[in-house]
Amino acid sequence: MRRAAIYCRISQDREGAGLGVARQEADCRALIERKGWTVVDVYPDNDVSAYSGAPRPAWKRLLADIEEGTVDAIACWHVDRLTRSPRELEDVIDLADRRGVELATVTGEIDLATPTGRLIARMLGAAARHEAEHKAERQKRQRRQSAEAGKVSGGGMRPYGYAEDRVTVIDEEAEVIREAARRLLAGESLSSVCRDFRKREITTPAGGHWIPTTLRRLLASARISGRREHTPRSAAETTRPLLGEIVADAVWPAIISATDSDRLRALLSDPARDFRAQAATGRTYLLSGILRCGRCGWRMSGRPRSGVPRYVCPNVPGTAACGGVATNAARTDEHVRDAERFEPLKTVTRAIPSTGINPDS
Repeated sequence: MRRAAIYCRISQDREGAGLGVARQEADCRALIERKGWTVVDVYPDNDVSAYSGAPRPAWKRLLADIEEGTVDAIACWHVDRLTRSPRELEDVIDLADRRGVELATVTGEIDLATPTGRLIARMLGAAARHEAEHKAERQKRQRRQSAEAGKVSGGGMRPYGYAEDRVTVIDEEAEVIREAARRLLAGESLSSVCRDFRKREITTPAGGHWIPTTLRRLLASARISGRREHTPRSAAETTRPLLGEIVADAVWPAIISATDSDRLRALLSDPARDFRAQAATGRTYLLSGILRCGRCGWRMSGRPRSGVPRYVCPNVPGTAACGGVATNAARTDEHVRDAERFEPLKTVTRAIPSTGINPDS
């Protein structure tokens, strides 16, 4: 008797109720009963898009169980629920060849053991990918059209300075934004403003302390000047760019003037102010973001002093970083390269003092 796994996935579950997954599971259970198989486990991936490339924990667990030999059949609602790309489908076909895995779908029989069955599966997978790509293009055009009309963009936490409707100004928060803008334009640093906000217990909408990267993104946003910004992003980009294209006046009121906003956007997008830039030394810090501070455990970053490359525990307001440890970057890189093996980071950071590196060098 076949030991069957039920795999379910839906692309969007705005309410988080998982009802679409539940419906797929019910149909798959009925299919397995008709075939006389035994259900081993259910592998649900809820609210995971076919086009986003986001991880699928249940899918990875299913593949691992097949490799271990605890699953020898898969039931799903449709092939496009199982795989999201032709590449993933080929992995399933390889599993069928190596492990004798049988596939059953609610929408029709597909025999991966035969050339014709594999052809049908590949055609269905290609059609599903085509539709996913077209859907992404339609959504991208819709977002652009909404931006050009100055409409509110939904989703996520409310923007600082505005109420949940994203239109009504919260006067107290608006004054904080104006103060921060004045101080930045007068030459004060983001870190200095964040430290002051921490002392005064001025928090973000999530209730956390302000940090330079968060405050930078807020002040660089065209939203606070009552303008609609459109920020398209390619599939290769993993983070949203700081600045987008200003395409329209927005339906919400401004907190600061457009003139001040443009000055802030130019100031905060200046590469010379980017804390990640290492143009001063032209050096690549091999362990930046990997090395851990031996005192507080925070990620250390590359930062030169007097032209000497160093790894430092950054003094960033609103974080647990102690800001009290620094080490010579060249000597640290050399020590790690010469190690017989790369132990866990905590061990490496503890071993560094034995090299004789002076934290103040």
